[in-house]
Amino acid sequence: MTMPHKETVLGHLDEVTEEAAVLGAVNCVVVDGDRLVGHNTDGAGFTAAMSGSGSRAVAATAGQVVILGTGGAARAVARAVAVAGAAGVRIVSRSPERARAAADALGTGVEAGVADDVADADLVVNATPVGMPDHPGLPCPVGMLRPEAVAVDLVYHPLRTDWLTACAGRGLEVANGVPMLVHQAAIAFELWTRMTPPTEVMMRAAHRALHADARWGK
Repeated sequence: MTMPHKETVLGHLDEVTEEAAVLGAVNCVVVDGDRLVGHNTDGAGFTAAMSGSGSRAVAATAGQVVILGTGGAARAVARAVAVAGAAGVRIVSRSPERARAAADALGTGVEAGVADDVADADLVVNATPVGMPDHPGLPCPVGMLRPEAVAVDLVYHPLRTDWLTACAGRGLEVANGVPMLVHQAAIAFELWTRMTPPTEVMMRAAHRALHADARWGK
């Protein structure tokens, strides 16, 4: 389930998890007897994706994290890394008011930040649409990031945005949004079926599908 339905569906469910209630968004509905229960698997999908990306990404997730954007994905990632014990989590927006509102809604462990915070970050996550074909540009100046930082772009079409290409050119470890996409779907699969999902098979299928669409690049 994607936007704008993530928020709209809240009024049609019998129950939502604490995670979904805090985020104000549902991306997975589970039928439990005669009740519809809303879940949000985005945050858990992100942390699972980072856990599988190597020791450098794991260490960065536990350090100073800056999230660019205040939408549903940004809030889910911010809450997930804060709950997982990140040393600091700042959410940054072109609108300081939106950043403060998002941080206040997420609670302990998340603060409103400013653009310059990326200079001290161990992990920078782009959760804005900047970089997609209809939103060209860079979400933040690449030169501001530390060479030791990890850069993650939740955009996955194209698979390698100009921002990730520039970050990789400076020696940063980079990742796109495909692992999060797959892992949040794998969590939903397990909720629906109570079976262990074939995550690696899903990852290969996702990459095949994305490469098959020329609009989404390689």
